[in-house]
Amino acid sequence: MAGPLHRGPRRKSAFYGTLGRVKYQASEGCFSLSPSHQVAIVTGASRGIGREVAKALSRTGAYVILNYRKEEEEAQKTLEMLRAVGGYGALYRADLRSFEEAQGLVAFAVAKTGRLDVLINNAGVSHHGLLMDMSEETYDWIMDTNLKGAFNVTRHALPHLLRTQGSILTISSIWSAHGAANEVVYAMSKAGLNAFTKSLAKEVGPMGVRVNAVAPGLIDTQMNDRLSAKEKEAMVCSLASHRMGTGEDIAKACVFLLSEEAAYINGQIITIDGGLL
Repeated sequence: MAGPLHRGPRRKSAFYGTLGRVKYQASEGCFSLSPSHQVAIVTGASRGIGREVAKALSRTGAYVILNYRKEEEEAQKTLEMLRAVGGYGALYRADLRSFEEAQGLVAFAVAKTGRLDVLINNAGVSHHGLLMDMSEETYDWIMDTNLKGAFNVTRHALPHLLRTQGSILTISSIWSAHGAANEVVYAMSKAGLNAFTKSLAKEVGPMGVRVNAVAPGLIDTQMNDRLSAKEKEAMVCSLASHRMGTGEDIAKACVFLLSEEAAYINGQIITIDGGLL
C-alpha cells in the first residue's frame, strides 16, 4: 500500500533551501505547510473521479487546490469532504479551455502555498452519438476541454513542477486504446492524452518530473449515468471483476503512482478496468 506523499531523498535546490515553512490563515483554520508535504492541483474536482482523487490526496497530508468550472456547490461539497477527514484545500473556478484562466489557476496555487508538486489533469467531458450527427461546436467542446485543457494547465504548471521535481498524472480512458462506437471524438481526445503523456515524460523525465496516466474502464460516476441498468449489467458481464469500478478504485491507484514507491514508473498509461476480457 502506498505511503504518504512525503518527499524522499532528492537533489537539493535553491527552491527547497529557501522555502522553510509556510503558514497562513485559512477559513478552516491555520495550516502549517512544510517541504515534506505536497501541494496538488486537481482539475474537475467537483465530482466523480476528481473528487475521489482529491479526497485520497488529502488523506496523505497534501494541500489540494480544487478546480471546477461551473458546479460551485458540488465543488464546495468536495472541499467539505476534505475537511471532514482533517484535510485542507481551496477552491478555484477556471474554464481550462482558456489559456489565461488556466494560468490563473496555477498562479493561485503557487501564490497561496509557495509551490506546486502534483498536477492531476482530470477535467473532461464526453458525448454519446454518431460522428455523422456531431456538430463542429460539439467537437470543439470535447477537444478543447479534454485535450487543450490539459495542455493549458500543464504548460503553466511545468516551471513550478520542475522546481519541485513533481509529478503529472492525467486521467485517460480505456477507449483511448480500444476505441468506442458513438464516442469517437471522446476516444480521440483521450488517445491524444496518451501521446501527450508519453511524449512529455520523455521531455521532462531527465529533469526529475514524472508523467503518467491512468485509463479507467467502466466507473460508477455521473458520466456513466446515461447508461441504463441493463446496459451496465451487460458491460459488467464482460469484466473479470464482475462489478463496475468506483472513483475510489481509481484514486487509490493515483496515490500509489504519485508516491515514492512508484518512483521508477514514468511515461506509462496504467489501465484500470476490472479485467476487460
